[in-house]
Amino acid sequence: MHWIQYVLIGALVIALLLAVVGLMQVRRWPDLLEPIQLNALARKNLRRIWILLAGTTIILVGVLIAPLPGPGFILLGPLGLALLATEFAWAKKLVNEIKTHSTGVQGQIDKVATRTALWALPLVWVCYWAAVVLILRYTPVPEWLVWPVSCGGFTVVLIVSWRTYRLWKADSVKTPAVPQAGDEKARDAA
Repeated sequence: MHWIQYVLIGALVIALLLAVVGLMQVRRWPDLLEPIQLNALARKNLRRIWILLAGTTIILVGVLIAPLPGPGFILLGPLGLALLATEFAWAKKLVNEIKTHSTGVQGQIDKVATRTALWALPLVWVCYWAAVVLILRYTPVPEWLVWPVSCGGFTVVLIVSWRTYRLWKADSVKTPAVPQAGDEKARDAA
């Protein structure tokens, strides 16, 4: 069998074990649970199993495609963890821990974003990828190493670009429209 099949079989075994544990908890108090409650409990456990499988699969796919061109795990890892955090307390705690430790980084990104002009972003993107192409063309660094590293670095550029756009958009909403000379409301306000 191929190693992907082993991973999928392992995930299914974990899901079945979780389902059995859920059923064992139900069997401890069979008199207390009515059929409607059993149905709701089974539905909740099935939802948790699907979220566990989906979140774990997304994280594993991110790990597997990390050496390929593209951001890979940099995007899929947090996405899978966020999906797991919707149902599991340990994942939610991990997400909150990451958020508390990344406040300094977020502050630095906001500093850079406030000083960056919106028109400069496409120029930065073009220069970044031109540098990557030059590195590939004129250095002996292998492609399998350059692409994942460059995509990871570009993820930072995209985050700063997104924050720059969001700050620009927030500023454009806050600034009031300049009244025209013949505007009656402008005369009344003055």
